[in-house]
Amino acid sequence: MLEKLRNRCLVFVGDSIGRNQWESPLCMLSSALLNKTSIYEVNVSPITKHLGILVIKFEDFNCTAEYYRSPYLVIQGHAPVQKG
Repeated sequence: MLEKLRNRCLVFVGDSIGRNQWESPLCMLSSALLNKTSIYEVNVSPITKHLGILVIKFEDFNCTAEYYRSPYLVIQGHAPVQKG
């Protein structure tokens, strides 16, 4: 999978469930590498409950796995008022 991701990025957008789905391939991808120091969080943020963006870089493959927190994937609003 890392070869397929070479020079690309893998992006997940969602809530805490989406973050869990993002963390699972991170574990699998990192377990395939011997050099663990070539994997790091770009913004030096801990991978914990986090608001915002997390980006993990796989230096040897020039690829990233990115997570963008967005609990609502659609704009919430009120239904239009019906006339008549």
